[in-house]
Parts: sequence; structure tokens; C-alpha cells
Amino acid sequence: MRRFRPASLLIPVALLSLLAACQKAEPAPTATPDGAAAATAAALFAQPTRATHASPTPEPDPDIELALNRTLAEMEQAVLRGDVEAYLAHIWTEDVTFRVEQLRWAQDWADHPLSTFDLSLSALDAPEGATEARARLTITWTQRDQDSSGGATLSVVFIRDGDRWRYGGEDWQVIDLDGARLYYFSGPLLDNRVEAETLAEDLPDIFARLKVVLDIAPAETLKVRLYESAPTLQTVTRLSMPNITTWNRPGEAIKITLGPSSTAPRPPDVAREIARWLLFCVSAPAQRSAGEEMPIPWWLVEGFAEYGAMQFRPISQQNQTIERIAALAAAPESAEQRLFAWDELDDPGTFAAAQSALSPAQAFELARDQSATLVYYIGEAHGFEARGAWISAIANGQWLDRATEDHLGQSLAALDEAWRAWLREQS
Repeated sequence: MRRFRPASLLIPVALLSLLAACQKAEPAPTATPDGAAAATAAALFAQPTRATHASPTPEPDPDIELALNRTLAEMEQAVLRGDVEAYLAHIWTEDVTFRVEQLRWAQDWADHPLSTFDLSLSALDAPEGATEARARLTITWTQRDQDSSGGATLSVVFIRDGDRWRYGGEDWQVIDLDGARLYYFSGPLLDNRVEAETLAEDLPDIFARLKVVLDIAPAETLKVRLYESAPTLQTVTRLSMPNITTWNRPGEAIKITLGPSSTAPRPPDVAREIARWLLFCVSAPAQRSAGEEMPIPWWLVEGFAEYGAMQFRPISQQNQTIERIAALAAAPESAEQRLFAWDELDDPGTFAAAQSALSPAQAFELARDQSATLVYYIGEAHGFEARGAWISAIANGQWLDRATEDHLGQSLAALDEAWRAWLREQS
């Protein structure tokens, strides 16, 4: 049986217990508050704590770490001097596409010099005896003559080449498809695997359909690189070109960023760039490897690319584009908005001045859509095979007028007249 103590004894005991508890819970007060110390403590306690179950990162081989830092320092110095040859001496050249991309990236900073350029490594994975080293590379830069700066951090790989270490570019994960390769990042800090798998589901259908409608069978593998943001794409592609979200040039991989809210790129946007890449494939190999622009008029390239995008839009949207161009075709030459004459598009730098009522962006959109409907019409009137032969001839240097006569059986003026007559039927 529990025994009860007199109340007179319980009160002092309770008071003593309460006093002891208070003395343990409260630290000794500070006479004068120290603001600097408080701020420092707040910053320290704000840092994330390590999970108790996390595996420690293995220490990299100090000799490899030293060699890599020496390589980065020499790369920095070459960039700041504008010395393309010295920079490329540190690049892994077995991958032809990467070599071409690095050469053109270097030529861009040679043409647009930098005032600052910094490379720094973190999370280095380079055990003793390794032939490849992986790390996070932070690139920051500032252009000398433009109010432009930026940077990015990405996963990269370095490759041992004899007694030297060479920069091998981004450390990609790869999905192999029929005639295509999709590159994406997947790691503890950045994981685009889900978005890449979504794109991989769409890519075979996009690629197969465009090869049929454009009548182009490429001999080389389609390469698509998926980046998480425009700043990262700019940093590894062209430092002088801000806000690029896609990049597509002969001899290089297609580079594209994630869509809105970090979703997979939309099929029409992917199709537009694959159509453009297919045009590159019909030009001469030497021309592609040299990075030369095709002799196809710029507006026709854009029209083919947009025609590719149209294949993956709803039929209602395709019809809206055709109907809008058809309505403008009926407008007189004096109208504020009308179609361009083809020779007005000869100079991509000044064509917008031909229609002062439009902004440059609106003028570009009109020229692109106008050309896309011409490409559409040629396929309908002459067939995919004839259209493919026509564009291939132009891509390999034949004049537009002669190619039209040889492969479509009429003059360019007659083609334009027939296209406009077809547009009137669509309105």
C-alpha cells in the first residue's frame, strides 16, 4: 500500500525540486547582449546538418587533385589571353562532336574577350589510380566590353591521357534510342532523369515522322543534350549570347533546356530543332564539320523548322496558321500588314524594316510562318520526295531558282503564284 507523507514535508521538497530544475534549464545570463556573436551563432545553426547515416566522401588522390587544379589554372589563363590553341590543348578530343563544340565555344570568347574567368572544383571523385575523375565544376565569367556576366555549376569528367589530365566535358547519363542519343544529368544535386525519360518516349516518334515528311535519311546519329536552365546552356555554348534556350548548329549536338516549371521539352519545340538538324544532314560533310552555315536562305531554314514543329501541333492550330497567312495574302501591298515578298527577306538584319507596323519579333514570326506554309504547299502539290530533293539541292549550293526549276518543274515566280492561289482556296 502506498504511504502518504504529511503536507508539511511535501511543500519544502517540491520547492527544492523546482529550484533545481530551473537551475538546470536556464543558462547563466549574459550581462551585455553581443549582437555580432548572436549573428554568427544564427548563421552557424542555420547550416544543414549531416545525416547520421550518410557515407563519407572518399578523399581524392592528392596528386590527381593537384594535377587537375593545375590544368584548370592553365585553362583559365588561356581563356583570359584569348588563346584558343592553348585552351584546346587541355581538351579531350576523342569525341568529335565535343571537340567541335569546344572549338566554337572558344572562338566565341576569343571574339568577345572576357575580363574575368574562373574555374573551381568541388565534390571531386578521383581515387588513387583512376583514369577518369568526376567533379562539380563551377564556371564564372564576365565579358570585357559588354555588361554581361554569368556562370553555372555542372557535373563534369576529366580523362587521363598519358601523364596529363584533359577536360572531357559534362558528365552525362545517356539514353540510346533508334538512331538517336539523349544526354541528361542525373546525380544527388541535379536529377533530370524523369524529364529525360518523358522526352525519350516522344523522341522516336518525332524523329521517325520528320524523316518521312522531309524525305531525309541521316547517316549520323542524332544527339540531343538536355540542360536544366538557360544560364547553364549559355555558359557552355556561347558566352556572348544571353537567354538562349535552344542551340543547334552543324556538327554540334542539339542543346535544349527543360520546359516551363522544369518539365520535359514540348514535342513541337523538339521537332523544330530536329527538322533543322535534318537540314544540316543533307549538306556536304566538309561544310558541316567546318561549322559553315548552309547556303539555304535563312527564311527557308526557319520555314522548314517550323513546318517540323507544326507536325506535332493539333490540326486546329495548323489550320489557324495557314488561314492567317491566307488572309494576309489577300491584303494589298500598301496594307500595314501583308506577306513579305521573298526578296525582302534576303537580308536577315533588315527585313523587318519592310513592314514598319510590326515589331522585329512579329516580323520574324510572320516570315517564319509564311515560309512554313510554302514548305507545306510544296509537299502537298509535288510530294515529299520532290520537296526533299529540292531542299537538298539548295543545301548543297544550287541557286533557289535553278533548284525550283530542276526539282519542282517551274520557275520560282510560278511557284510563288501557285502557292498564293492555293492560299486563296484556304481562306
